[in-house]
Amino acid sequence: MEYWQFVASTKQSHRPEVTDQRYGQWYFNCLVQVRPDISEKIRSTKLDPFFKEKVSQETEEFVEANW
Repeated sequence: MEYWQFVASTKQSHRPEVTDQRYGQWYFNCLVQVRPDISEKIRSTKLDPFFKEKVSQETEEFVEANW
């Protein structure tokens, strides 16, 4: 899976009315499933989107560069 495919799949599958998760939380949880190595690099750092509504450009760039 390429990074762009991960983002497309994550956006398409995010259903906050069903999952009750913020997009940043959903993105991080999907990242854990697909690329746990990258999720560990950003966990509990300023790049971690888990508690955010959106994923920052800085986080997107870091994850893509490390994909």
